Amino acid sequence: IGAFFESPGFKRGVLGIGFNWGSGADSLGSLSITVLPDCRILAQDVNFGTAAFASKLEPVQSSMGIRCSVNTPYYVSLNNGLSPQNGNQRAMKSQTGNTFLKYDIFKNSSNDR
Repeated sequence: IGAFFESPGFKRGVLGIGFNWGSGADSLGSLSITVLPDCRILAQDVNFGTAAFASKLEPVQSSMGIRCSVNTPYYVSLNNGLSPQNGNQRAMKSQTGNTFLKYDIFKNSSNDR
């Protein structure tokens, strides 16, 4: 069924919940912590908007950030996505059929890929 031990000054209240934890006692020991290399990508959803024709859509901007543990090297790159067209053109594929909407992602407002 289980066993438990009582600490000096510890009193159990109703249903075994302790209300008086006593005065405690100082003790020395060592503590070790290991921080593993880790990075988190922070990105917002991108809403391309709605238009009757793709040529009428306006450019949109968004940003992303990367937060890594101290001294963790990182490199950011983007591939051609899930549905590339003509080798390196990013495209979104419709849920039905093989209709694609081509788009680009740039590093900055100078259209650098």
